[in-house]
Amino acid sequence: MTRASRDSELITRGSKKPGESAVDVPMTGIIPQKTESLDPSKLVGTWTLRSHTTYRSGSRTATGANAQGLITYTSDGMMMVAITFDEGRIDLRRNIFYGGSFRIEGNTIVHEVIVSNAEQQVGKLLRREARLEGTTLALFAGDHAEGAEIVWEKKDHS
Repeated sequence: MTRASRDSELITRGSKKPGESAVDVPMTGIIPQKTESLDPSKLVGTWTLRSHTTYRSGSRTATGANAQGLITYTSDGMMMVAITFDEGRIDLRRNIFYGGSFRIEGNTIVHEVIVSNAEQQVGKLLRREARLEGTTLALFAGDHAEGAEIVWEKKDHS
């Protein structure tokens, strides 16, 4: 499957609450369409996980209908992320928890990992191609053949 065909697909994400129906989440297509840099001030705040999709060997997998997650960016250049894939159970080998500083390089967000449940990530720079459209932030980790697309929705604090 090509990136272009993936970009227009919908994935159905399971509900997190009893009685809540599944929702269709449009794949946003992570390749940025604009050439200007992301505005760091628009990232500041807390975002909730809408979808997490992995791409391996030409196939697409929506990871965990019960996945839950938050990512927070602060105005002083710090960030943290937590994603759990199994409802009610924390498996540190399978889930994602890390924090550190961040910076913007064009349409890429660079996370400099200070703490992580995955020891090998500490001290690493994790580059995420990014696309911001209104209250939706899509991040792509990996290369264009294999990787993950993570879509976030800005939390409303009003």
